[in-house]
Amino acid sequence: MASHHPAPLILERVAGITSIRDADLLDISMVRTLFELLAPQRIGLFRLEAGQCREAALWAVAPNCEVLFGEVPEALLLRARMANGGRLRWQEQAGGRTVHAALFPVAELRAASAYLYVEHEEGRVLDDTRLIDAFLRFHTNYCSLLDYSQRDQLTGLLNRRTFNDCVLRLLAPRPAATGGEGAAERMPEPGTRRPPPAGNWLALLDLDHFKRVNDRFGHLYGDEVLLTTSQILKRSFRQSDLLFRFGGEEFVVILRDTDREGALAALEHFRAAMAAHVFPQLGQITVSIGVVELKGRADVVDLVDRADRALYFAKGNGRNQVAVYEDLVGRGLVREAQPRAGEVELF
Repeated sequence: MASHHPAPLILERVAGITSIRDADLLDISMVRTLFELLAPQRIGLFRLEAGQCREAALWAVAPNCEVLFGEVPEALLLRARMANGGRLRWQEQAGGRTVHAALFPVAELRAASAYLYVEHEEGRVLDDTRLIDAFLRFHTNYCSLLDYSQRDQLTGLLNRRTFNDCVLRLLAPRPAATGGEGAAERMPEPGTRRPPPAGNWLALLDLDHFKRVNDRFGHLYGDEVLLTTSQILKRSFRQSDLLFRFGGEEFVVILRDTDREGALAALEHFRAAMAAHVFPQLGQITVSIGVVELKGRADVVDLVDRADRALYFAKGNGRNQVAVYEDLVGRGLVREAQPRAGEVELF
């Protein structure tokens, strides 16, 4: 059925979305925009990896359209698995009311299957499928454009240009979220939000003796090593973690919302996976890692410098290991870095 929404309003929303340069903010904007245009009871966006939701979903809930983070109920995950990349509509009784709901696939959104969930109460049957489909196509295409400008062309990882903004967002305090009333038991409560983050960690990774690969075998072999390393990185970390190719044989991982134990376990898992991989004609290529916690009001340049000091220690003391800046300073093995005076641009 054709949409009855005024064209100027839709164009205004689209123009606002195209001013966004951050993928996470783009998701929030799309959820909020569709909520305003469709006036549903609830709308949500979530991603699946191997049939499981790997991160909290975005939810907008009537009547105030606040966009919150919340878990995806198992019943809804089951519906998404049943949909298997297609559209699915159903109705059910919940809390004495009839709920009309639908799932719309979002084409391979940032390397994961994604779905938009839309819910209406009885008497307001969902009939704006053409509008939804059009917005989802627009959203997917715009995400692809952002990826093209923000990702390294060889490895597909985020590029160095995006690093500064990502770190600054993580260092900024999160605004508090509040919710409305009247959530059904089978869905997240409107006030549901992510628990306070356990911490964010920046790891600087450098391939050991990589120059020898280029010197002996040439840059084509070197590129193959970098590509394989990026694939091992993607397998070793969560979808919510941020992976960067920082330049040459240097990579950065930002581990989000995890404690020290979880961060170091993930980094050690990656280090071991690299050491265990056998590269054709090259054999073993190991990686050294320097880690620092992202906290306080530290400058981005200072944080990178601290991680680099830990990396330099790992390189100079046997390579193929994970070194934590705070531990090294506490043990007197590395001199504490002094904050830089004034404002310094990283790039």
